[in-house]
Order: sequence, then structure tokens, then C-alpha cells
Amino acid sequence: MYNIAVYPLGGLGPELSVDKLWLVPIEPLAENEYPLFDRSTWSPQFRNVYNTFQRIIKLYPEVYNDYVKNMLTNGGRKMPLEELGPEGFQAAWIKDFYVGKYPYDIGLFLRRVSKDPKSKWKGIVKKRNIRKYASVLFEIPLAKDPKVLTSRISSMREYFYNTEPRNHYPFL
Repeated sequence: MYNIAVYPLGGLGPELSVDKLWLVPIEPLAENEYPLFDRSTWSPQFRNVYNTFQRIIKLYPEVYNDYVKNMLTNGGRKMPLEELGPEGFQAAWIKDFYVGKYPYDIGLFLRRVSKDPKSKWKGIVKKRNIRKYASVLFEIPLAKDPKVLTSRISSMREYFYNTEPRNHYPFL
């Protein structure tokens, strides 16, 4: 039997391990700073995706049993959320904003949770390029209250679990 991985949210979301956190993708339409996919920002359609997944997977006993056996799902009650620490994905965002690929205000989509980017970004962005990226890194606003934002991310562990995407796509 093989463990299954379902990615209704593939490739988007905050890193749920706040100790590794520096940049947070946020919900740009929320009034306050909420991490992407925080439950309080779910649209009715997204709630339906979550609830429908839970209902439908139970119709297939072999698949459901496999899903429930994965300890990370907490008995099938959690959905996978791909892990996005300040490595590949967020470094790519920075690079693309730097070269002008995205014509948006980076502050609409990301927040910093600390003032020093170099502490978390050593080895992520090549040392010779850190100065180039630093101008963009400091355009990312510091969260109004980083403790509240990281607390909201921690609370997402109730309904999501981190997955490591490269370990879940063996057939691609």
C-alpha cells in the first residue's frame, strides 16, 4: 500500500514551522494580516473544497485507510499544505520582483516577520547577489505584529500539515 498525497493547494501557502520563517505569503484581500489559507479568510467555495474532500475520500475505503494511516493527517482530519520556507519558492518571488517580472507591489503579497533578512537567507541567495536582492527584501513590509502573524500560522496546524513536495511527486 502507498501513502497518497492530495494537493488542492499545491505550491501555495506559508511554512507552518515558524522557526524557519522569515517571509510570509499573506491573503491580499483580508482587512488584517492573515497568512494565505488561514481559515478565517476561506471563501464559501474553498470551504466546500475542504469539506468535499473529507466527504468523498471516505467513499473509497482503500484510499481513505491509506490516507488515515499517514500520521501527519491526524487520522484523516488534516489536509496537506505544501511547505514553503524561505527557500526555493520565496527566493523565486524575490528574484522575479527584482527583475520586474511581476508588475505588482510586493507588499500586497508578502510580509517579513523579522528585520534581518541575511540571518535566514545566507546560502539561499548567493552571497554575490545578496546586495542586489537586498533592495527588494527591504521593500517587503515588516508585519504590523509579527507575533500575531506567526501565531496565526501556528494555528493553521489544526487543519493543515506540512508536506515536502519533492518527496511526493515520484512519478513526475
